[in-house]
Order: sequence, then C-alpha cells, then structure tokens
Amino acid sequence: MLGYREKIIDALRPLRTDRCGVASFEYVILAACVVVVGIAVFGPGNDVSAALTGTLTAISAAIATAAGV
Repeated sequence: MLGYREKIIDALRPLRTDRCGVASFEYVILAACVVVVGIAVFGPGNDVSAALTGTLTAISAAIATAAGV
C-alpha cells in the first residue's frame, strides 16, 4: 500500500511546480465571476432587468411610431 502512495506522490510532484495552467485557471474563475454577476444583475425579477426591458420597449415603440408602422 505504501508503494502506491509513493508512486502517486511521484506522479503529482511535477504538477506542484508547473505554472502553465495557472493563468488559464484564473481566466476560468474570472469568467465564472462575470457570469454570476451578469445573472445577478440581469436575471428575471430584478429591477435592472425590468428597467432595461421597459427602456428597450419604449425605444422600439418610438421607432415604430416614427417609421409609421
């Protein structure tokens, strides 16, 4: 059993010093944070979402009125 432990530790040891994937992992974390904030701000039932929807509806109605549609 001890032999397997040493083999696993030897296999994982290079990963402790490898920094190639660190930047991409940080970008994944940043992207996840942006998605969470976007859902929190623009999610259904939110005041910001309602304000944006109302504004876009008013703009499209004004354009339709000006175009005579």
